Amino acid sequence: MTHHELHTDFVVVGGGLAGVCAAIAAARNGAKVVLLQDRSVLGGNASSEVRMHTVGADIHGRRATPVLVAGTGLYLRAITDPMDLPGQWPDLRAALEQRAVTEGATALHAELMVRDPDAAARIEPTNTRRVVRALEVTIGSGRRFSAFGPGLDHYPPVAYRMVGLRWARPALRRRIADRVEAMMRAGLRDEVVGLAAATLGRTARQALGYKELLEHLDGRCSLDAAVADIVRRTQQFAVRQERWFRRDPRIRWIDIHHDPVEETLAALATSPTP
Repeated sequence: MTHHELHTDFVVVGGGLAGVCAAIAAARNGAKVVLLQDRSVLGGNASSEVRMHTVGADIHGRRATPVLVAGTGLYLRAITDPMDLPGQWPDLRAALEQRAVTEGATALHAELMVRDPDAAARIEPTNTRRVVRALEVTIGSGRRFSAFGPGLDHYPPVAYRMVGLRWARPALRRRIADRVEAMMRAGLRDEVVGLAAATLGRTARQALGYKELLEHLDGRCSLDAAVADIVRRTQQFAVRQERWFRRDPRIRWIDIHHDPVEETLAALATSPTP
């Protein structure tokens, strides 16, 4: 059974390189693709939920089935699960990131232990990004970071059929290497050259693909070494993503062998509705 027989539209949640690649893969097979790339999906307001409702209503109005494809697990859960998302305080975050450089992440973690022991107990002292975010929310909002919802370890019933696509590891590694090669041919290096001329935040500079090519542009490694690092780190990230999603008991795993779009839609056609 094909996506034409299922009348399926793909909604890519999040975006970035992963979202665009997912959109291209779906469009290659003729499916209609909607990019839901509103950054406020993680910004502590309901605009992304409202937009998803609007997109979903439009798809259902054409008697099609929306399939959400996530850029990251957190983007997906911001749509599928009721979440009390905290806001963002960029100036405070920048100050905390600077403190992490001068004082170290463990010093910030000790402060978090005083301000929000529950959050500190769930975050590794060396995980600078998460420690900074927890302090940013706790200080900026005046509420403990751990007070925002039940957390990501809670898996309530949702009105979605959730599936995870699983390739055999050798095939996954090969596909990632092929994708990185295709991205380089499509001009990823030139894209990073342009971005390097602008002001990039610390988080953007750490993004897969950007970090390695920025190191190359700074003269710290050859282009071949940078590309090899992109492949290696993306492969490691893909394994971490699978492990993250495996914690969710609501996900039905599908082993993919040839065509992820057709094989997924065939599985959806035979699975019970929620």
